[in-house]
Amino acid sequence: MSAEDASFNSWIKEYRPDENSINSQISYYDKGELLGMLLDLEIRRRSNNAKSLDDVMRMLYNDFFKKNRNYTPADFQKVCETAAGSSLEDFFAHYVRGTDELPYRWDQLQYEHGEGPCLGAIAGNTVEVVPDLRTENRWPMFARAIVHQSPVRSMLSSGLFLTKENRAGLNLYATRPGAFTEQSTAAGSISMNRKVTGCCPFISAV
Repeated sequence: MSAEDASFNSWIKEYRPDENSINSQISYYDKGELLGMLLDLEIRRRSNNAKSLDDVMRMLYNDFFKKNRNYTPADFQKVCETAAGSSLEDFFAHYVRGTDELPYRWDQLQYEHGEGPCLGAIAGNTVEVVPDLRTENRWPMFARAIVHQSPVRSMLSSGLFLTKENRAGLNLYATRPGAFTEQSTAAGSISMNRKVTGCCPFISAV
């Protein structure tokens, strides 16, 4: 079920659950939180960190609430695209209106195949850049799987220091080959050598 359908169904089903609800519904709260994080990361990436989801909220407040106007899903997407500086149709079509797996599923592929750039970055305390997953041969099983199951074509993975005993990883994804530059790698190295608290094991961006 899409996040959009789950939100719509909340008016007619969410508050009247039955014995089949667990098999036919999802929480738009849970999926919405993940979508909000991914949308924020995507806007930041496309705007070179000049804009974020905060800017979207401010634009909606100024352009709609303060003018006593309602806004539609199309209006919301348009405001997000204004902040990002480019079309977000694929994001909304795949993840908001559609039922494609959210990008955190891509991290799980590394565990399933026992290989991948993030696992390598954590094990070697390094930053791993994959310019083109279609031709990647260091982690062939993972590369084939993610190319087959997603639009991801390049990646950057960095180890994150938590404690001496615990480490985590940061995954950044892009839908075009060669998306990550030397500057991206340098930024990953800075993150890798900082102590991070309250961090999720994997953070993904499309």
